Amino acid sequence: IPRQGTDWMWDMVSFIRHTNERPDISQSLEEWRKTNTGSTTYDQVLKNKAIFGTPETVAAKIKWFRDTYNIHHIIGDFSAGALEQSKVLKSMELFSKKVMPLLN
Repeated sequence: IPRQGTDWMWDMVSFIRHTNERPDISQSLEEWRKTNTGSTTYDQVLKNKAIFGTPETVAAKIKWFRDTYNIHHIIGDFSAGALEQSKVLKSMELFSKKVMPLLN
């Protein structure tokens, strides 16, 4: 579900990290995409950078990040992939009711 938004977000992060240009960012991003070969792939994002899945999967991955890298704060972007508002709200509800209790 979140692929389109996730791809855009990681392209933007890579673009900003690897260019000094700051003009029309959407036009420059499109040009950069044509020639960039080192961007993070969607599979790499799913494996190493983002957390999607069932409440149990999400809780387990958050715990793994905490235990492996001593990370104690995360930022949740529940609208990744330009999801419809109803799906965003459902994701937020699942996180608060099903994931957070597993993290205590």
